[in-house]
Amino acid sequence: MAQHDGTKFFVAEEKPRGSGIVIKILAGFGAFCLLLLVLGMSVGGAKPATNKVAAATPLTAAPEAIRPPAPPSEMTEQIEAQRNAEVALQEQRRVDAKAAAEREAAPKHVKEIKPKLDGQVPVLVEIELLSAQIKPVPLKDAMGKSGTSKGDRLCFDLRISNKSNTHKRNYKSWAGAVVSFDVDFATLEDELKNQYKRVDFGFMCKVEGRSEDESLYPGKVATDLLVFEVPVDGARKLDLELPLKNLGGKGTLTYSVPVELIEKP
Repeated sequence: MAQHDGTKFFVAEEKPRGSGIVIKILAGFGAFCLLLLVLGMSVGGAKPATNKVAAATPLTAAPEAIRPPAPPSEMTEQIEAQRNAEVALQEQRRVDAKAAAEREAAPKHVKEIKPKLDGQVPVLVEIELLSAQIKPVPLKDAMGKSGTSKGDRLCFDLRISNKSNTHKRNYKSWAGAVVSFDVDFATLEDELKNQYKRVDFGFMCKVEGRSEDESLYPGKVATDLLVFEVPVDGARKLDLELPLKNLGGKGTLTYSVPVELIEKP
């Protein structure tokens, strides 16, 4: 269509009305297809993390078996040594406790020593060990003069009591008779099997404090002083054995005397 602007004439080109809309639609559709393509590549190329976990730990995998404890034969040296040490410690504690109990129960003086009876003591006769001493022996000569031995000897001081009110007893010294056809004397032996001799001072000297042959009337008391050789240094215990026939009994009575309880000069 020709237009006139007063001086020049030109012809304006007419454009179809629907062509712009079509171009916009095609452009939008292309962009949508491109978006779908990009999304498709992303979805197809990536693998879910759960697939890796499933592959690494399949549901059908068996759980790990629990190992039983090793038998005693397969114990390590360290465990075995520890067990042995505990056993040794318990044994040492038992030994220490026993030793402590024995020390507590041990006599503190020879008077507390309980003799071992192997036989029968006459009824209502009491025998007591009063002391054990290493000392010069008290003596009396034929003229009645008192003195002591030149050297030290081991002396046991004993007391024999008749507790009966009606019966008389006879007692002969455990020092033994000068002439005897039977064992009527005391014997002394240590734990090392050393036997110690009785010490005699001859016919002219008598041991003071010794009742050689005594009639024990009811309520009366006799004393006896037994003299032996001095024990060796290594001795720890002395067994003083007394024959009960010397006072009308049977068997023997034995005092086990710890050397540490013997009084020394």
